[in-house]
Amino acid sequence: MRPWRVFAALAVLAALTWGALAFAVTRPLPPPDVVAAHALQRRLEDTWGSAIGEGELAAYGRAAVVDATGRVLAAHDLDATSELAALRAGASALDLRVAGRGVGRLYLAPDTPARVAERGRTALWATGLALAAVLAGAALVLAWVERRMLRPFRTLEHFARRVAGGDLAVPLAMDRGNAFGAFSESFDLMRTELAAARERERVAQESKKELLAQLSHDIRSPLASITAATEVLALGEPATDRRRRLEQILAKCAQLDSLVTELFDASADELQALPVTVAEHSSGALEALIRLVDTDGRVARIDLPACLLGYDARRMQQILDNILANAAKYAGTPVVVTATFPAAGGMLRLAIADTGPGVAARELDLLTGRGIRGTNADGKPGRGLGLFIAAYLIERMGGDLACRPTDPQTGRGLTVDLTLPLA
Repeated sequence: MRPWRVFAALAVLAALTWGALAFAVTRPLPPPDVVAAHALQRRLEDTWGSAIGEGELAAYGRAAVVDATGRVLAAHDLDATSELAALRAGASALDLRVAGRGVGRLYLAPDTPARVAERGRTALWATGLALAAVLAGAALVLAWVERRMLRPFRTLEHFARRVAGGDLAVPLAMDRGNAFGAFSESFDLMRTELAAARERERVAQESKKELLAQLSHDIRSPLASITAATEVLALGEPATDRRRRLEQILAKCAQLDSLVTELFDASADELQALPVTVAEHSSGALEALIRLVDTDGRVARIDLPACLLGYDARRMQQILDNILANAAKYAGTPVVVTATFPAAGGMLRLAIADTGPGVAARELDLLTGRGIRGTNADGKPGRGLGLFIAAYLIERMGGDLACRPTDPQTGRGLTVDLTLPLA
């Protein structure tokens, strides 16, 4: 139950109590109790001559006892110094007789309405103040309970509901002054650990998906080279057993390409490079790597200065494979590879240039984006990931990749600049 409801119930109970008391003290005065008056008269007659206590008269109310001479023997809240004074106070007189002889009188007078009202008002005020003090104390206790116990508990309840719904970004403010301060800290630590675990799981899932995506993409280039070489061999073979075997190879290549495509489609949403291990290589080794990747003899010239470079040979093969495959797909012209040393020093800039139709100037800076393809890619298979993967891998090796037109005047051709660190 809410504290304000408890307080409202207590306030209603106090109001009913005060109302009942007010009704009791404002009722009309009851008539004189004749039986009690005669009992007091008989008791006084039986004990006449003994001392009369004021308390005995007080049990009745306003009363006084006088002897036959008019001397007041005992009185309670009543002036009976004379018969006239007693009558003015509204008292009734009862004769007291012992052995048939009158020995005195008993005067009895009820409380006046004004006195009854005054006592009633005093009782009402005292009761009202007591009830107000009780309500104030109850309000303070309930406010403390609300602030230190119920409100923090509701905060924990809302926080747990948010965490169950997956909201792990908003921390839980900790207040050590309430009864749940330690729980608040524990709950927030739980939220932090859940968020960290979720992030680790997300990174692991992305890493696995991206690894599969890159592998599927990079397998397609050598697979295409194998398919092309097999097709050339099959065209020159007569209808013999060897030709049949070459056709089987082509069928398996097509099957493998289909499987790689399915693998690529399942994981192409996320990409991440494979581990990169940079080692020292000579420029001659880089030239040999270019010749190895150039399976169709498209590279017309390679001009590299003698130097030592730092790169990962396996990842560099993937980079060159993607770039030369794009040149064959979109340009279809011979490729020239040259190298220069930038003015900044410590680097080698490798330029891989074709003389095809080129790419629109506004698209050059976008080609290394994930899933970005130029307007010249219409009708050609691809996912727009080749240059994206190449740029990511070269950056992991401490280099850079940029695209520019081979002929700046006409905008024709595309040159891919690979900047590699010197060893």
